[in-house]
Amino acid sequence: SFPADQYDPLNFLSRVISCITFHSKAPSSDRKLSKKMCVALSVVIMAPVLFVVVVAELTFTDGTYRGLTISVDPTVPKDNCHVILANLESGLSKASEAVYRSLRGRASWKSVTVLVPPNWPDTCVPGHSTVPSQGETPHIRVGLPHPVYRDTPWTQQSKPCGHEGDFIFLSYRLFLEHHHHPHLGKSIAREWAKYRYGVFDEVGFLDDPIYPLCYFSDLSEDIQVNGCSDKPISERGMCKSGSVNVSMLVNPEAQTSLLFTESHRVEKFCDASSHDRFAPTKHNNLCDRKSVMQVINQHKDFANGSFSSSDPINTTPTIIYKRESLTRYVIVIEDTKDMLVRESWSYLRLAIRKWVVVQLQGQVEVGLIAANETSATPLQKLTPLATSNARDMLASNVPYTPGDSRSACLYCGISLAHKWLQERTQVNGPASSVIVVIAPGTLEHVPDLSELMPELKKSHIRIAAITYPAQVRARSLDWMAEATGGISFTVTESKYNMASSYISTYFKLTNVMGTILQTYYQGDKSDLPIEVHRKEIVENGQTSVVGSFVLDDNLGEPAKFTVLTHNTENPLIRSITLVSPSHRVYSTRSDALLSLKLLNVPANINETGTWTYTIERYPGSPQPHYVQVTATQRSFNAPVVSARLFTTLTSQGLILYTEVKRGDYPVLGAKVEVTVTKLGINSSTHREKFELMDTGSGDPDVMKGDGVYSRYFSACVGGSGEYTFEVTVSDNGNTPTLGSTVINTKAL
Repeated sequence: SFPADQYDPLNFLSRVISCITFHSKAPSSDRKLSKKMCVALSVVIMAPVLFVVVVAELTFTDGTYRGLTISVDPTVPKDNCHVILANLESGLSKASEAVYRSLRGRASWKSVTVLVPPNWPDTCVPGHSTVPSQGETPHIRVGLPHPVYRDTPWTQQSKPCGHEGDFIFLSYRLFLEHHHHPHLGKSIAREWAKYRYGVFDEVGFLDDPIYPLCYFSDLSEDIQVNGCSDKPISERGMCKSGSVNVSMLVNPEAQTSLLFTESHRVEKFCDASSHDRFAPTKHNNLCDRKSVMQVINQHKDFANGSFSSSDPINTTPTIIYKRESLTRYVIVIEDTKDMLVRESWSYLRLAIRKWVVVQLQGQVEVGLIAANETSATPLQKLTPLATSNARDMLASNVPYTPGDSRSACLYCGISLAHKWLQERTQVNGPASSVIVVIAPGTLEHVPDLSELMPELKKSHIRIAAITYPAQVRARSLDWMAEATGGISFTVTESKYNMASSYISTYFKLTNVMGTILQTYYQGDKSDLPIEVHRKEIVENGQTSVVGSFVLDDNLGEPAKFTVLTHNTENPLIRSITLVSPSHRVYSTRSDALLSLKLLNVPANINETGTWTYTIERYPGSPQPHYVQVTATQRSFNAPVVSARLFTTLTSQGLILYTEVKRGDYPVLGAKVEVTVTKLGINSSTHREKFELMDTGSGDPDVMKGDGVYSRYFSACVGGSGEYTFEVTVSDNGNTPTLGSTVINTKAL
């Protein structure tokens, strides 16, 4: 067993206690993780949520995969970096060969990108040089030994059979000289099959009632070892003893299945001829008893026929070392009347100013383009945001009012942005390139834009699309983001009266811009602020509002406590008082950010524990106020609680997922509540609430105790339309709700 973390349980309520229990070389069950290895919540946790995961483009051409990306975590010690990378190259070569053999010669790895951590010098890299990253995000992660699986390669799979996994994880100790893994290549090939093709283990687990090590077969009327092989599996009395070593039971002549064991001559997966469809394996349970090769053959890579060659093939991949360094953004905004709905244009100007002047961090270059009816107007060419003056000048170039036309040439704006990014790449080298498009949608048929998308993808340029202030055309902008591997959002203007919009519109827009920053940031993401608390304050007859939030011991400065207000001339707030865990009182307000509609309390927010605040409002406030607290990780290796929202569309419907972890530890027993809203006709609103569960039921929750909570969502009640999902993660109500919700939409 793995020793418990050296946490002081008396420090403060949000401490977590964890330990690990193992049986053999895998967790006690691949259906559920041992209760002793969970991270237990003892305080409400609200964390920033990303609606999607952007994964680097991985292509399959002529029987080879290109663009496989591996990241080395900054926590991996750099002392043995040369050895780690050299052995990583060797391991990847063996894994590519194992993939080739397991798929019967139909696929191997052609090129691999390794993202070197920012704290490793170039001298760690063979050749002592790296090239700038183009925004790749990893399929495989190399990090410290996992708190559950330790040094065993594993794949996080949260989606149904046939769907791609979340990531593959490899302990860096697998690549040290003193660590001997006799079948590392085959182990990685096994995990690759799980990740890429959505297949599952064909082996049982000790004391698991669903996927047992051994079972009584009605066919043979005898005890059988749970697994799959093309040769008989000898039980040898081990089932009765309760100690089964699979590698000793497999027939020396067996060639399948890698999902059962990687020992001896085993190097392939079971097909229809060798598959045991009656064995109670996880794969049988989740894949309708199809063989592994049946599932793989139905994958998009092979569904239209497979590449095969009788000629000898070199399966050793080309490896390129890259380092995250720079992000280039070009903002393309539609400059038409459709962008003006009450205060929507004013909110857009402020959101861009906040993003450019306050939020953007690291090495960034930003350009700005307005798309009108017939052309694109350059407002600011790509400019490094190295000085406050450069940031202010760029934000100041957004027009005060939009144009008079009703249609826009988005193709003109996006193609000009493409040209800028291509020219900058040719002159100054590659970077992560993103076009942020903000518009109220597109027509159903836009051939010029449709033809441009493959060109952007080929140039490694992604579109981050924001459909705003409403979808007034046949299609939202989502399709452009999907076509380029980007992310998409819909922010709908909310009417207060004939002249004013609710400030919630601006709040949502700024949070979406913040998510774009989080997604495409190049560098150490621990430098970015984390939202630890959010609260909407509405008029309910009370003039005094009391709230609280908990600051984790791994979070601190830079930190901010802000209150968003609609009226900058008269914020309708009498006073704000913030009290630290040590009872230090902060009551001074700052107007430094008031031009962005933000009141700030200058406080040293670095004390661990529960903070409280009191806001005195004037009665009759027509608009809500929003409290928002952000803090920053104390170091890159400080584990903090995080949550991630993502979805999968299946034949059974839309599945919502929320992954809740503290570092690499899964958080168990959390209350993950989803609030769903849909705007109807005549400003009517459909609203419903439900919880996501981590039960390991198999449909849709694949594994219990992995910190991934899930549930199907149906539009039967609310009807078709745009749905907004707000996710709140808490500790099941033992303390007041403290944190943040993150908003996004999905068309159903």
